[in-house]
Amino acid sequence: MPVHLFYGTDEFAITNRVNEFQHGMGDPTTAAMNTSRLDGRTVTENDLNNAVNAMPFLAKRRLVFLVSYVALFPVNKSSLNALTIDALT
Repeated sequence: MPVHLFYGTDEFAITNRVNEFQHGMGDPTTAAMNTSRLDGRTVTENDLNNAVNAMPFLAKRRLVFLVSYVALFPVNKSSLNALTIDALT
């Protein structure tokens, strides 16, 4: 299961990259059923676990967006960059 972390102030570039992921899901109706959007400032561990481990419905994969994830994992920028797989800054 690939994980992509986007960190930075370039919201335009981050939004474009997220849109690429959404368009890669295929049919918009099926994609909507297999997409979860969670806010790191309010999400519980159980909510995140359920979203990530849910089986795709009539699709090959699911897409889970976790915004404001830094609220869940308070680390400094150098630690975050070490964890980043796909970063836009």
